[in-house]
Amino acid sequence: MALPKRTKQGGIRYYGYKLDVSSAAANYPIALIPSSTSCAVNGVSVTPDSAGANDYFDVAHVSTTAATGGVIVKQIATGIFNIGGGITVSLDFASMQMLNTGDSIRVTYVNVASEIKDVSLTNVDITGTQLVGGLAGRNGGTITNSSATGTVGGNYYIGGLAGWNEGYITNSNAGVAIMIHDFPGGMIGNSFVGGLAGWNYGDIINSYATGSVNSDASAGGLAGTNYGNIVNSYATGNVNGGTNAGGLVDANLGGCIACSYATGDVMGAVAAAGLVWGNWGEITMSYAEGNVDGFGYIGGLVGINTIFNTITNSYATGSATGSHHTGGFVGHNDGGITDSYSIGNVTPTGLPFWTSFGGFAGGFDNIFGGYCSSSFWNTQTSGQGSSACGDGRTTAQMKTESTFTSTGWDFTTIWDIQENVTYPYLLWGGACDSVCGLSPPNNSPTADANGPYETTLPSTSITLDGSGSSDPEDSSSDLTYNWSITNNDANCSPTNPTGMNPVIDCTTEGTSDVTLTVTDTGGLTDSDSTTIAVNLSANSSPTAINLSDAQNIDCEDTHPDVYLSWEYSDPNDVPVGTDPQSKYRIQVDNNSDFSSPVVDYTADSSSSTEYATNVLDFNTKYYWKVEVWDSYAPPASGESAAENFTTGTRCPKPGFNWDPGNPEVETDVTFTDSSDCYASPCTCTYTFQDATIPTISGDCSTLSTFTNSFTSVRPPANPSIASVSILPIKNMGPAA
Repeated sequence: MALPKRTKQGGIRYYGYKLDVSSAAANYPIALIPSSTSCAVNGVSVTPDSAGANDYFDVAHVSTTAATGGVIVKQIATGIFNIGGGITVSLDFASMQMLNTGDSIRVTYVNVASEIKDVSLTNVDITGTQLVGGLAGRNGGTITNSSATGTVGGNYYIGGLAGWNEGYITNSNAGVAIMIHDFPGGMIGNSFVGGLAGWNYGDIINSYATGSVNSDASAGGLAGTNYGNIVNSYATGNVNGGTNAGGLVDANLGGCIACSYATGDVMGAVAAAGLVWGNWGEITMSYAEGNVDGFGYIGGLVGINTIFNTITNSYATGSATGSHHTGGFVGHNDGGITDSYSIGNVTPTGLPFWTSFGGFAGGFDNIFGGYCSSSFWNTQTSGQGSSACGDGRTTAQMKTESTFTSTGWDFTTIWDIQENVTYPYLLWGGACDSVCGLSPPNNSPTADANGPYETTLPSTSITLDGSGSSDPEDSSSDLTYNWSITNNDANCSPTNPTGMNPVIDCTTEGTSDVTLTVTDTGGLTDSDSTTIAVNLSANSSPTAINLSDAQNIDCEDTHPDVYLSWEYSDPNDVPVGTDPQSKYRIQVDNNSDFSSPVVDYTADSSSSTEYATNVLDFNTKYYWKVEVWDSYAPPASGESAAENFTTGTRCPKPGFNWDPGNPEVETDVTFTDSSDCYASPCTCTYTFQDATIPTISGDCSTLSTFTNSFTSVRPPANPSIASVSILPIKNMGPAA
């Protein structure tokens, strides 16, 4: 495989064909390493396979597979490595052989369909002529969550991260020093040099640069020249420009800079400013803190603000030193400035007849409608009693909110102040959400299923937690959460819950897989998987409680019907049915030690909590207890406390006979009791049909034999009947 012709230099190499971001290996950078050189990936040494050109070897064991963000190393004859996917790569660039003199890394255009994401290159050492970057020579795609450190050298379009950016750079940074020739230290380039990007035609968002920047011509702490948008970004390195220099950007050519700042000192051989030397665009809600030194058009924030271009809600705190057109905020203003201030010292260094110095603005021209509205400078700290535009105030006045609100400053969404303590400072809240008319690319969300989850029976409820999911643009509450439960051995339901924190119910010992898929408002998705484990708790012993008895006595029975019942109780049986009764044993004995039970019955595989018997004797005290088993494997058992009851008395059975069996009238009849009476005392009552004979009642033992005579009652219609049969009636019952 022949190498494409080198045109641009950078720590990332992409070939000229279009890259498909859905491809597993499409987004991985390629570092040029000779076949004899090894590198460390996540601390693990990786040595190229020297068997031959175009050999592949997989070092997925170092991390994961390429499809999920691992490492695939491809070696060709010149030793090109594909390394990336969220891997921090430490390369010993000092020992690398050069493909050509001065070359150690090469790159072509990063296509608009491509994305560099989660790539960190450290200790890079890159030199070239033009379009040189620590990560990419030229970016037309998206660089996200990436960084570069080391040294970079070149002549034109030199950047710590990208030499030329016409795409998107978000959430990325560079800490790169650029070396050229024998110039000691710092970032050096001949022209269009930036700490992050040499030339910006695209968007730089939420990014920063920390390296110092040096150039023979124009230089910016973040970007050399800006035609695009810079939002929520900053630079902290010192800047030295051979001609012009800006702490954040040298020249803002029709671009928009918002909610950004620079803190480094700035020096320009010709012109310089703390934030932007020349503004041909829009600057809002930004500030500079560095000291500025140059020849002319020197400003604490901006060197020159050209006609029809604006600066709003911004400030500068550093000093400004120059020979002409030097101001604490702006060197010369032909455009519009609103709601801004400066407090830095302004020091003239030119000949006495040179003019245009001011506390706020060195020079001002309103021929084409230029203005300074509601803007102020500190007359005490600036050392200047006048300004080409703006209003002077004392330190005390500059630390008083009413100084600014009286002219219409917004201290609700843009500014704040600690009264009598601080100067106004920017809030940078929701006001930065809609600046520059910027619509950044939608970045993918990151799903976080949390977990693994675990519960121990009898507890079955599990709350899934997706709150760790995030999105670069959306809040977690704006994401859509869809969960999927598979391999559901734990019997979890529902199997497709939704929401950030759904509650599911898992009822069976086992493990289930759960996957969370989050979708952002732009339709991009990400997934994360974990597991749910349901465990059996240490088995607690069950017991039978609330023992109760009931009886039914039928006078025809020889034994009472006895019904015994209980309630099953188990700490693990929550909710009811989780660990139910599987077996019971019941014992009934007329001895409290259960030495000779009348009933000793075991019911296997039974959840019944009732038992009936008709083998007990009447009028007897019995003791009884129940042992129950649960449904665990192996089951545990527990025995109830003993209870007792007394069976009822058996019904008496009346009976008697008499002699003679067919007595004559006025004949003595002897009655003999033959009743069965099971209680004492027992009362017998005799009732006769002959109304003339009174009822006889008394203790059955006393009435066991007695004599009585009967008078014949002859019906008038049949006077010839001499006698009638006697049918005495006997009622018996237990004594009251």
